[in-house]
Amino acid sequence: MSSVKQYIPRSSSYASSQSDINILMLGETGVGKSTFINAFANYIIYDTLNEAIK
Repeated sequence: MSSVKQYIPRSSSYASSQSDINILMLGETGVGKSTFINAFANYIIYDTLNEAIK
């Protein structure tokens, strides 16, 4: 008997209707987790570096 259970995802219509994505970032203190998140947010929000600086 196998103790491994198979994961069966829900229907694809459920997955495609979701708009939120959760990402878990792990790391020690001071490795740049917050810096990465802030840089990524700025990359998405602003078209150029000059816009982000203003």
